[in-house]
Amino acid sequence: MSARTLVDPTGITFRGGLPGGWTLRFDDFDWAQTKHPATLTSPTGHDYPVQLYTTDGLRLLPRAAGLDDNPRELEGALDVREANPADDPELAGFVNAQLSGRPVYEVTVQATRSQLAVAALATTLTRD
Repeated sequence: MSARTLVDPTGITFRGGLPGGWTLRFDDFDWAQTKHPATLTSPTGHDYPVQLYTTDGLRLLPRAAGLDDNPRELEGALDVREANPADDPELAGFVNAQLSGRPVYEVTVQATRSQLAVAALATTLTRD
């Protein structure tokens, strides 16, 4: 068990391309957590720290713990404010083009053991 958390890191990494040549990576993704640190990488190779905040969607039937092949739907928001888009023209361009000018952008995520789909960004990240 980690000294900083209640459980060990998951070891699950999701990575994939976004429109415009950007990439998004989540290390140690844990669907049951509400905060998911991520790295947004620009076409020029600059890394930006971002956060995905989520809540588990409503379920009518019980589910086993963890991710499986049946998608878990998570509602939330991608937050790029930590990376200061107002101070970086490249990131500001991403926010304007992909996030409708909003540094906190509502998203729905579908997570399985092998992929993380973010429809609002027109992308499916795959597990490394």
